[in-house]
Amino acid sequence: MMGTQFHGSSGLLLFFVLLILTGARLFGAESDSVTQLFEQLGDEKFATRQSAHEKLVEWGKENLEERLTVFEQKKLNVNDPEISERCRVIFKELALILLDQSRPGFIGINMALPFLGADEVPDSGQGVQVTRVFPGTAAEKFGIKSGDFIRKIDELSVVGAGGREKLQEYVGGKFAGDKIEVHLERDGEPLKIALELMKRPLDPNQHYLNPRSPLAVPEEELREREYEKWLRNRKKQLDPSR
Repeated sequence: MMGTQFHGSSGLLLFFVLLILTGARLFGAESDSVTQLFEQLGDEKFATRQSAHEKLVEWGKENLEERLTVFEQKKLNVNDPEISERCRVIFKELALILLDQSRPGFIGINMALPFLGADEVPDSGQGVQVTRVFPGTAAEKFGIKSGDFIRKIDELSVVGAGGREKLQEYVGGKFAGDKIEVHLERDGEPLKIALELMKRPLDPNQHYLNPRSPLAVPEEELREREYEKWLRNRKKQLDPSR
């Protein structure tokens, strides 16, 4: 009986040892490969540095939040200034991707506004009317047109009171890259459009309605401001004494 128990325990122990060794080989290979890429960031050849940079960006995208920390630590702790600077740049690239992905979804349309003095657009029974499609947006790319009536987004009806607000809330609860189905009425005929949401511009009114205004701030500058704010908040979270 004792011999059987010992044999079973040994088998279980051997199984876990093999599992650990196999995992160590797998993760070690990946870790060695990534370590090598970090080292190549300081290579004397520009092509080698740039290739390692691009591969590390792709590696970072696989798990943005976790790997942001890796680059953050690397840029602070490596002695080679070239590697440190490259890690800083990659950290920022990945942070901007993370911020873009966290923006609410955006279609790129204007919708009919309520008449002055009324709480809602009079219910025609046709849905929310598209009054303008902005160029370069998901709406234009996937074929929504001015004059269309949106009746439903996925399974959400937007016909009747509050339809415009329901549509805005639903789309705003999704993110860039999310796919939705827009159920339309065009010239009295039903139409269904599968659409992939884009990221919402940081200032859509300025970006689309009056981009040439002397008061307009370019999107890239707004992104830079957003990044700096995010970075300050991140530092406070990591070090509350700041």
